Amino acid sequence: MALSCKETFSLLYYEHDGLNKEPPPWEPESYKLIDRIAADEGRFTSNSEVIINTEIRSVPVTKKGVYFAFRDQGACLSIIAIKIFYITCPNITTNFAFYPESPTGRELTTIVETDGVCVANSQQVEIPRLLCKGDGNWTLPSGGCKCMPGYEPKGQSCQVCSPGKFKPNVGDELCQSCPTHSKSSYHGSTECRCDAGYYRAPKDPKWMPCTQPPSAPQNLSINFLDQSTVILTWNEPKFLGGRNDTVYRIDCDYCPSSTNYVPSQENINDTKVIISGLNPMTSYRFQVFAENGVSGYDSSQFVEIMATTEASVAIKFRSKP
Repeated sequence: MALSCKETFSLLYYEHDGLNKEPPPWEPESYKLIDRIAADEGRFTSNSEVIINTEIRSVPVTKKGVYFAFRDQGACLSIIAIKIFYITCPNITTNFAFYPESPTGRELTTIVETDGVCVANSQQVEIPRLLCKGDGNWTLPSGGCKCMPGYEPKGQSCQVCSPGKFKPNVGDELCQSCPTHSKSSYHGSTECRCDAGYYRAPKDPKWMPCTQPPSAPQNLSINFLDQSTVILTWNEPKFLGGRNDTVYRIDCDYCPSSTNYVPSQENINDTKVIISGLNPMTSYRFQVFAENGVSGYDSSQFVEIMATTEASVAIKFRSKP
């Protein structure tokens, strides 16, 4: 009578929080069945060719240690090699955040969320996250980091700005050369210092060239004069300091408090002002200053003129009785 054999063997596992030198006793009820393994190919071939199959099974592990067992009840196949491994998502750097090698979830379908750590000299703009899939691949990146001021992106690292360059903000921008009339002498500059005699206004962007106050207005003259009113006109300064925000300011010695300036006494955008409310037959000295956004760092330049108002005109009436 020919002997019969089975076409499968059983693969089981046993979890434990501490591994011993000796395997746990064989108690089938203590082990959990992973699967019954069969030789998928070559079972029904009549030739003598050796067919080697590779089977992969996964098991969720919830404790510190695990034992695997193979139960052979007369299977017509041989186990040639056994490889036990766990799947990890490899370490990776993306969006300037580093993700260490991370184990996958307990099941192939499980997705594990992992937070990244900003690379050196970068700053988090949104929590960097990746999802580790059960097949060991990362997916769905979100958030990330950006290079800090004074550092520029190069690949997935942030490199320091060299002397003569600067970077003022967090972001992906590259280091820029210093604007005109400024310099940076150190690595990692976030702005360039203005040369002596040049300035940057508080609201000026750091990439703007350093500038200077304007020279004095030109050709100040009296356009109209009577008993109480003077109209002054002038031309813009010959030198504007490299800026386009020049305004004018009027100073007057001994002008009465009732004096009125049109359009105004300060921050004048025009090159003409009407001054009224003056006293007749009085001499006044008017100074017209030219100023811009950096005039506060240096003395303002001005031009002046003297004006004497005319006498009041009296009208005398005579009537017959």
